[in-house]
Amino acid sequence: TPALDVLESDTAYTLAFDVPGATREALKVSVEGRRVTLATVSPQAVEAGADAKDAKAAADAAPTDRPLYRERTAPVYARTVSLPAEVDQQASQARFENGVLTLVLAKKVATGATQLQIA
Repeated sequence: TPALDVLESDTAYTLAFDVPGATREALKVSVEGRRVTLATVSPQAVEAGADAKDAKAAADAAPTDRPLYRERTAPVYARTVSLPAEVDQQASQARFENGVLTLVLAKKVATGATQLQIA
């Protein structure tokens, strides 16, 4: 589970996840209503998503090394956070820098709110 800080302003929530060793390509963030989920995908899945042309070029370049012994593995992270209010996915932003994933999630503005006239 990655360490997490959550900040709230009048218009947005800011979530900062510590994900050292993870790559931008391996991180997957999903937002559903007021629930935010961060997970890493396996390096094989990231490579499988690569272009077939890139895979062929890499195969032609040099033979691949086979691991004989491995202690260092790709980090695996998973965390789900429930926020107090729903999030507007379209107005939200994500930034990954120095092993910290920062999400600025705009609060959803209630639609259909009307003002009643007092008679």
